[in-house]
Amino acid sequence: MSEPLVLETSRLRLVPIAATDAEEWWRVVWSDLAVARYLPPQRTLSREAVEERVGAALDHWADHGFGIWLLREQPAGTLVGHCGLLSGDSDTLELVYALGYPVWGRGLATEAASAALAYGFDALRVAQVFADVFSANTRSSRVLATLGFEQEGQVHRFGAELDRFVLRRT
Repeated sequence: MSEPLVLETSRLRLVPIAATDAEEWWRVVWSDLAVARYLPPQRTLSREAVEERVGAALDHWADHGFGIWLLREQPAGTLVGHCGLLSGDSDTLELVYALGYPVWGRGLATEAASAALAYGFDALRVAQVFADVFSANTRSSRVLATLGFEQEGQVHRFGAELDRFVLRRT
């Protein structure tokens, strides 16, 4: 069995999600309405629902060799959120991320997403990455703009119109 794909930045370790992470992930991201309102389904989730999401994330890792990383701030290893790449078509990936409310505004989303994007473009050699954002999530839109994404209209997903951002390999 190969070693898990861990990415590191100056302040974060991006560690593949594990079956034992459901409780902590629920507490940091999915139980806080300030965070969950910007994630589908725009409400908090039960622990059981988060366990199902962990199962789906593990399946994605098994099928593709990449997926959702949990963000652990260094040096303590405190969980602060997640970031990931999800499979699209053969040449496109979706970038997803969320941070716990206490660490908003510190640049950690940009730092984590940058590491994930580098892996997607350099190691996976995808042509483009997209991210869909609820229009009210202006902070996330700014993160994507900082990373070089361009808004390319809207898409209907999760029962709502979301802003679609795209970044192409240069």
